[in-house]
Amino acid sequence: MVISKRSAALAAFSVANWDGEALTRALRERRPKPIIVRPLTIAYNGVRASVPFFLLEEEIDLLVDAVGGLAAGRR
Repeated sequence: MVISKRSAALAAFSVANWDGEALTRALRERRPKPIIVRPLTIAYNGVRASVPFFLLEEEIDLLVDAVGGLAAGRR
């Protein structure tokens, strides 16, 4: 098997009571550092994060904390 040096894993997830577009906006508007994800709205209502190609380890930690906060009802 050949693995490209430019390959990346994608993680798709959803949060209860959030649609993919709203979750994407909430994460992108996060301050001081926006979290860039893409909405998935056709077959799956959630978001997609490119791991690790576009996200650094500390950004993944921010993503996990932000998603946890949104799931708990915090912005």
